[in-house]
Amino acid sequence: TVVVSALHAVDGDDLAILIALATVRLTSSSASTTTTASPASTTAIPGTTAIPALATTIALSSPVVVATVALSSSVVVAIAVATAPRLASSLSSSVPWTLITVVRAPAGPAPCLWTLAPTSFRALAPDHPRRAAFAAYKERGGTPLAQHALYDVLFEQLPVARQTYAGWENFAPEFHDPLSAETRKFAKAHQDRVDYYIYLQWNAQAQLAAAQSRAKAAGMAIGLYLDLAVGVVPGGSDVWRNRDAFAPGISLGAPGDAANPDGQRWNLLPLRPDRFDGRQPANTAFRAALRAAMTCAGAVRIDHVLGLSRSFWIPQDAPGGYVAYPFARLMQIISEESHAARCLIFGEDLGTVPDGFRDRMADHQLLGCSVQMIERGHHGELLPRDAARSLAMNAWSNHDFPTVAGFWTERDLAWRETLEIGVASLPWEREQRARDRHDMATFAGLEPTPDRLSPADMATLQAYLAAGPSLAFAVQLDDLLLSEDQPNVPGTTSEQPNWRRRTAQPLEAILTDPSVALILDAIAAARPAEKTQK
Repeated sequence: TVVVSALHAVDGDDLAILIALATVRLTSSSASTTTTASPASTTAIPGTTAIPALATTIALSSPVVVATVALSSSVVVAIAVATAPRLASSLSSSVPWTLITVVRAPAGPAPCLWTLAPTSFRALAPDHPRRAAFAAYKERGGTPLAQHALYDVLFEQLPVARQTYAGWENFAPEFHDPLSAETRKFAKAHQDRVDYYIYLQWNAQAQLAAAQSRAKAAGMAIGLYLDLAVGVVPGGSDVWRNRDAFAPGISLGAPGDAANPDGQRWNLLPLRPDRFDGRQPANTAFRAALRAAMTCAGAVRIDHVLGLSRSFWIPQDAPGGYVAYPFARLMQIISEESHAARCLIFGEDLGTVPDGFRDRMADHQLLGCSVQMIERGHHGELLPRDAARSLAMNAWSNHDFPTVAGFWTERDLAWRETLEIGVASLPWEREQRARDRHDMATFAGLEPTPDRLSPADMATLQAYLAAGPSLAFAVQLDDLLLSEDQPNVPGTTSEQPNWRRRTAQPLEAILTDPSVALILDAIAAARPAEKTQK
């Protein structure tokens, strides 16, 4: 997935807001984790890269603190805050270059987050255009935005030890209901702090919109390609605000598949399939999430789109099973919102696919997502590019699978052996991998099969696949850089550094790297002309 990082100054020289566009999520995890990065690595935040057409003024001259602030179905995305040196210098300075290291911010209020930006904003004259724009944003956001910001204030009042994914469940009982008299009284007493969190959302939304405008102005037909996650954190603001929409005590997950042979438990709550009619809560929540994701996007990827038909529910302390969803109703909602926003929709249709599901997707012109390294024939062999679906975005890999270079060197199998994931099948998989390398090399015309991939080899492999029949094609930043470690191993958390790996080079070097240019030029030359027209 190509994602953007955009940097702008906001209300003073001591603060800048850096949008870290990894995914637009249904979740709301307001634990304020912080990360330090060296000046040359501001784009190495996990899950973020920069589109070359937009990457003109990104570099920072001081260290960066990244704060994941507010993810919400009705609001926007994670924002990252680039701070003045005085806060950064108070954090750990021994940050490994290869990984993003999580540290806790200094105790007490963070002056560059609270004192500088909001103070300078509040100092504006009452008739200042920014004040009018902020008031209009608050009005448009309405109750969902106000309640989300209130959730953030309640969360930050918790003792540090209780600022966990349990979220609102750790609130005092009188605050479990956002509409209770006690909660409303708290909101009134802390209105200034609530406005602060709305202010952060406003800046994030404005910068996201500016990034999309700049992308379109630069000639990109689609611009930003954002993501809609499959479920919500049980303790997040979405559940706190709209509890009747979700199934309590359930985790979404998946049975064993190519991404994780042992199955996965995601610890995310699903929407209730019996609450999608009319103004029922699941219907309202799903539509709001789609609308928020599409507001600043030219395309949106729906994570685990198989959930439109069935989702794998795992109760607490019990085995999981599939639960049916109202496919026709959900597709109607997606179609309505897609047409209203003029937004292209991709569905991530990987995993255990129900019979006929992709045909139903095609009936609605819902594009799929193909990962060529797991597209297999009846005998387990890799399929050539001509077998790819036309109504899909094709790629050799994505963030949940090995990088192409890692696939080639079996780096992913070594990780799985270390993590003891699907170890019983590893001997057979290593034999299959040798056949896969030979087939990939033969398909693309790489002879003899190289032991490791060079930039020229990668260009040949990517150009081969790009020339296939799929309407869209994607290449990962990790594959442009020939990285061997995949960003994420599904079903793991602390076992390996998911979303914490820095890019092998800083942004400025990537944009001028001859090897990257070689691969991108090969892809551009291989794409059929009718597929590259705007």
